[in-house]
Amino acid sequence: MYLFLPVILFLAAPLNLTGEEIYHPEYQWAAHPPTTWSLFDNSQGITSFADQEGHAIFQVYTFRAGSYQEPSQLATQVSRGLSAQIEQDGFDYLLPGFFQGDSNASASATAAVMPGVFADLQWSSGSLTMRGYGVFLAGGADRPSYAVLAFSLGDEYDSYHDFLLSILDSFAPALEDTRYYHHSPGPVSQYFASPGLLVSAYADGTARDQATELLARAEATQVVIEREARILSQYQEAPSDLQQDAWRRFYQMIYRDSFADLAGEADFLRRDFSWDLSALDSWPAHLLDWIQNFEYRRSGTLADFEAPQQALVDWAGDCDTLVLTYLGLLEHLGVPGIVMVSPVHAHSLAGLGGGVTSPNPAGRARFSFEGQNWLVAEVTQSIDLGMLDASMADPADWMGFSLMFRE
Repeated sequence: MYLFLPVILFLAAPLNLTGEEIYHPEYQWAAHPPTTWSLFDNSQGITSFADQEGHAIFQVYTFRAGSYQEPSQLATQVSRGLSAQIEQDGFDYLLPGFFQGDSNASASATAAVMPGVFADLQWSSGSLTMRGYGVFLAGGADRPSYAVLAFSLGDEYDSYHDFLLSILDSFAPALEDTRYYHHSPGPVSQYFASPGLLVSAYADGTARDQATELLARAEATQVVIEREARILSQYQEAPSDLQQDAWRRFYQMIYRDSFADLAGEADFLRRDFSWDLSALDSWPAHLLDWIQNFEYRRSGTLADFEAPQQALVDWAGDCDTLVLTYLGLLEHLGVPGIVMVSPVHAHSLAGLGGGVTSPNPAGRARFSFEGQNWLVAEVTQSIDLGMLDASMADPADWMGFSLMFRE
């Protein structure tokens, strides 16, 4: 049985649904629903997705620019329309343009903030009780406003809880270009710990000098990691193509949550190491050598994966942690990359693109993925870029995952 939310006030437009991620170019929002969730309604302006059973729903309402100055007004309207009990709290959602050095930052940092409300909602529809969460973002005079809901049948709320928060956290508002989807954490994570704490914190030091601010974000990212690991575990018996989709979403959600927090450290490393800005090839090798000196440490949780921000404070982490830290720092320096994962070897590597070569002529290990040969980087051993232990050299043992938004 599908659950439907009563129509309130929103815009109507066709949605071209392609791929796993969803981008609505007219209303400038994007999302990445969990694997197997699908679009089931785009009539009367409601864009709705459901899980396979139709017992959990994700809905996006878009309101014209100028409709709302305050998110509490929008939250109140929606809750009244549902006759819902609501507990709400305010926060500021920081758009990609907020962050220092972001090439999408066409406006001032102040203008790149959307006031928001995070809400817990419960209501009845006939004999059914619904429970879930809402994110309400006010666009003011210049941007659309958004009401984003994720909810399930009340008696199944506990089993869907991670999925509801995850799909809300995948939402990106006021997004003019999907290349910037991962440049700002999701709204759930930002509600728990604002990434704005770090924008000025790096001005005078390294990540370890700004440990208080970075650890606040590390804690939020760790919540994301463990939540996404629980979701990923539910696809263990799924067909292989669905498992790969779920793995890719797992890494993408974590990468997005931590990416903005790594910008200051990337800039500091570039200045501290006095890297030649004209010598692109030198950056990955320098950075790899630095990362390889981190302590190898496993978390022992279900995810067995620590937040990249934590790695920068402690100079420690496991292969997954160090790969995402390395790739995030490199992207801030202009070098693209992918994650390489091997269930056979219980290990992960980084793959580097953009014409990167190894300073070692023997470093020629590459992985073919999506029409490109990616130079392999081993982050947990002191070996040169492009070198790989022979026991791990079979490409059939590895899966590649792009961390970028894919329409």
